[in-house]
Amino acid sequence: MSALALIFAAALTQAVSGPERTGPEVNPAPVCLDLAALNARASRLAPDVATASARLDGAEADFDDALALRRPQISLFARSGVGDSGLTSSSIENQIGLRVSQRLIDFGDARLARESARSTRRAAAHEVRAAALQAGLDVVLLAIDRLETLASLEATLARADYFRSQTETVSVMADQGMATGAELAEVSAELARSEADRIALEFQRDRIEAALQVRLEDEAPQLCDEPRMAADLDHALGQAGTIAVIADQAVRRNRELAALRESVAASEARRRREGRARLPAIEAVGVSSYAYDDARDAWDYRDRIGIDVSVPLYSGSQLSARADRAAAEADLTAAQLRQRERQVREEALITQRRISALRGQVIRLETVRIRKAEQLALVEQEVERSVATLPELVDVRLEHENAVLAEIRARHDLYREQARLLALADAAPGTLQAPEPSQRTQLWGWEPDPED
Repeated sequence: MSALALIFAAALTQAVSGPERTGPEVNPAPVCLDLAALNARASRLAPDVATASARLDGAEADFDDALALRRPQISLFARSGVGDSGLTSSSIENQIGLRVSQRLIDFGDARLARESARSTRRAAAHEVRAAALQAGLDVVLLAIDRLETLASLEATLARADYFRSQTETVSVMADQGMATGAELAEVSAELARSEADRIALEFQRDRIEAALQVRLEDEAPQLCDEPRMAADLDHALGQAGTIAVIADQAVRRNRELAALRESVAASEARRRREGRARLPAIEAVGVSSYAYDDARDAWDYRDRIGIDVSVPLYSGSQLSARADRAAAEADLTAAQLRQRERQVREEALITQRRISALRGQVIRLETVRIRKAEQLALVEQEVERSVATLPELVDVRLEHENAVLAEIRARHDLYREQARLLALADAAPGTLQAPEPSQRTQLWGWEPDPED
């Protein structure tokens, strides 16, 4: 066969067979929102975090204001008037000039103002992180509630299917005289109760999903399943240390307590500053101006440089009142810190012990569920042999249902306590960090510890 014939045959084969097929296009499965993603999105969108960030901006402005106390102050002034000069003051009426002043000695006033503002700024930064942790925890708890509701709904649907089948069977048996009307009424009542429980759980699921949609700003958030949530929580706890270690470190790492400690430092600095309010302030002042001389009808250049000293002698008890108020605020903040430290320490210890108890409880409730399932299978066989009665079968089936629900509750209670401990000890993955003071538009990557 010639080469031309071979080429023609190959082209004909391609035309008949059509283009090469590569198989159906498969859309990748959507990535679910794991523990870190839930924390990140919730803390980024929470209004409480935005409120705390606004407070941080205010604290930044206050710190800049405190820094200005040790910086030169430059002002332009002008004065003008018509008529006889010197009637109300010794100032020259018509003049324009520049005034420069620099504080020299204030006996710690500017330094204490900076310390107070710096501590207030750090407290505000810790509050941003604390608000982010709480926002993330709230959404994670909602996600766990949803998982529990779905598991309970699945068990309830299985119970409804079971009693629906039993109702159909007992109805046929009652027609044949092999079952009583009371037995038929009992299984029918259990079917109706199962349907009522299903409706309640479906509403609870819809309510939780609506709350998640609002907080995540997503009409259909792709949430991970229970095994992924359990694995994420175990991994986060493993990264942070053992349960006992995390609980011990909760008081030191808790962001609410860190904010309160900084607030105590700020209050103490304000108290010390108010206590020194009666000390003099010394500053260098220079003035350069042009003044109008009415007698000569001409402008004269004038300048002056010197030292100004101001000492408050009597203020009508105003300074004493300010000092007393600052001392009371310092005592109040310190008391609030001690109270919150006790609450966090108690909460950490209780959470630690509850996690240990729930872990053992879940294992034993799983055994109960398995044994109740075995008992149910045996009783079903005994009913078929007329050894057991139908009411006994109903009771055993309800006991099995209770065992399933008890295991579900304990398992998800364990997830909740793990999430709370992570938030309490500032170990929740993905949570928004406080913005850096010099780059407040960034929303992550800073720990508030710089010395200015």
